[in-house]
Amino acid sequence: MGQTGIAASAGVAGGISKVGAKGVKEKSGNTDKLPNGQQVNHFEESLHNLPPGERVAQVKQMAAQVISSNGMIKDNRLTKLNNRDVYKGKDGYLYALDTQHGRFEQVHPKTGKHQGEVDMGMRPIDNSIDKSGSHDLKVK
Repeated sequence: MGQTGIAASAGVAGGISKVGAKGVKEKSGNTDKLPNGQQVNHFEESLHNLPPGERVAQVKQMAAQVISSNGMIKDNRLTKLNNRDVYKGKDGYLYALDTQHGRFEQVHPKTGKHQGEVDMGMRPIDNSIDKSGSHDLKVK
C-alpha cells in the first residue's frame, strides 16, 4: 500500500466525521484548549478505547488541571455523601466528575437537580439534561 493508501486508511480508522478542504475528514466537537494545551474534542476521543482504570486516571488527572484553572473547590461533604467527586464552581453550580465520559455533570446547588453536562472546557453539551433523576446529587 502506498503512502496515500496508508494515510487514507489511517483517517478511516480514526473515526473521523467531517470532510475538510482537502477531502480529508476532520473530527468535530469543542476545539477549545485545555490547561495542558490539548483540544477538548481530542481529549474526549482519546478516552474511547481505554480500559476503565486507565480512563478514570486520565479523566481525574485532566479534571485536576481544569478545576485548578477555573478556581473550583472540592466539596468533601458532598463528595462523601454522593460517592463521587463534587466541586463548587465560581458560578454557584456544583460539578460532579463523570469519569466515564470525561466531563462534568452540572448540578443545581440547592436542589441537587441535574442541569446538563459540560465538557472539560466548561462548555455545555446540547441535549444532555437528565430528567430521570439518575444524575441528581444529594445536597442535604
